[in-house]
Amino acid sequence: MRFLCIDDDPLNLQVLTDMLQVAGGSADAFTSGAAGLDALDAGTYDMVLVDLRMPDMDGVGFIERVRGRLDDKRAIPIIVLTAEGRESEVKRCRTAGADSVLAKPVMMDALFEGLGTVLAHKSLGGDIP
Repeated sequence: MRFLCIDDDPLNLQVLTDMLQVAGGSADAFTSGAAGLDALDAGTYDMVLVDLRMPDMDGVGFIERVRGRLDDKRAIPIIVLTAEGRESEVKRCRTAGADSVLAKPVMMDALFEGLGTVLAHKSLGGDIP
């Protein structure tokens, strides 16, 4: 699988991409939502992992831009990573179109479980609980 990872913290990106490589995936990493959107335009990805809090465009803004597209890329699975565990933030992400929200710091087992849940529900054509 090929992942698009977006987080304004380079260390968080490195840890995330290392974990995805352990799972056998490959990841392209970007430190801004705008750069992530450009990468999505230019490439083919199976899933996006995006940080909620970023200075130029937050994760919700990124999701809204992706979900507002007119092509097939609007349906790409998106997981939000956030240190904000408040229910209101999770709801805001889900309302924008996030398929899942994972709490930071993301542990490898939680990441793999989140990826599996999103992929299983997407392959069955259902919504993710």
